[in-house]
Amino acid sequence: MATIQLPDKRSDIIGLTMGESVTLSFTITDENGNSVTDMTGWQAAFYLLPSLATPRTSALVTKQSPSGVSFSPPQINVSLQAADTSSLKSGIYAYELWRTDTGNERRLAYGLMLLGD
Repeated sequence: MATIQLPDKRSDIIGLTMGESVTLSFTITDENGNSVTDMTGWQAAFYLLPSLATPRTSALVTKQSPSGVSFSPPQINVSLQAADTSSLKSGIYAYELWRTDTGNERRLAYGLMLLGD
């Protein structure tokens, strides 16, 4: 399984081959730009969407901690398996990474994903 390192917040386009197994590693920083070193109690979710205007409830792929999303401060790792993207068509999709624990809901990262044959 390949690993792709990504910065926090807005990222460039991620390019993947449909049906590829990959780990997306997002480095998370606080509002001052410092790496987050304590993620105790955090929950997170990753959403692959048709567009950034699509609500998360209509995601094509959803990964949530602890299954598919793991923590290794300052990184949040998202494991995409071959089956997650093998049924999708080639094209440009959007992704969002959210912190989802109660009282701390916020978007941590977002961007575009190019899926190719």
